[in-house]
Amino acid sequence: ASADVIRIGHSDAAKYGTHISGFAALEQHLKTLNTAHEHFDKHLLASVVGYHGLGDGNGRTGRALYAISQLRRNQFTPLTKREFSLLHGLS
Repeated sequence: ASADVIRIGHSDAAKYGTHISGFAALEQHLKTLNTAHEHFDKHLLASVVGYHGLGDGNGRTGRALYAISQLRRNQFTPLTKREFSLLHGLS
């Protein structure tokens, strides 16, 4: 059902559509994240990538948010491909 699809910023909507439930689940889950938690950066990355709430670029967006949250704490530990895969359940 096309009414169940959110299109964000792309003219090629069929290629980059996302299901509304992914966006809604991501939105609700983000409200529960504890920004003071030691691993907030990893929780944020896993949320964006795991829920696929965006039409395209979930991985890139998740990694960018991870990096920004690390830098805001005056640190940066790059994630390996294996760590990234483990955070969102892909192997």
